Amino acid sequence: MPGKEEYLNSEKYEIRAFDWHAEGNIREDIAFFNKLRNDEASMKDFRSLAFFNFWNEQVLYFAKRTKDLSSYLLFMVNLDPHHDQGGHFEVPLWEFGLPDDGTIHATDMSSGKTFAWTGKIQHWWLNPQDCPYAVFKLTR
Repeated sequence: MPGKEEYLNSEKYEIRAFDWHAEGNIREDIAFFNKLRNDEASMKDFRSLAFFNFWNEQVLYFAKRTKDLSSYLLFMVNLDPHHDQGGHFEVPLWEFGLPDDGTIHATDMSSGKTFAWTGKIQHWWLNPQDCPYAVFKLTR
């Protein structure tokens, strides 16, 4: 269309049928994050974002939390779509008033497994084929 950035036969105007169960579809991932967004108070405020140390530049590591720390989520995202990535990361024990050798409980939000992390340095591995991200809920 002259004078506009609209294109003839633009994909946004096409009606397409998608196979939502095809390999590589991220439907389950979207459902997982939508459930987190609905269930966790920390996901409702965009200003609660904080980044922490993960000693691998191919992993994005951040937290979303409420002021009272009742909802505290840690996110790890593998930025390399072709290779496993992992490394040591810093658990923000200081935010809970714990010493560097303190213990905190972490729940893997995708599997439901629970861990007791002792010490502020831990290790995690992400596989881009199985699950390129991890989400943990921290509780005292």
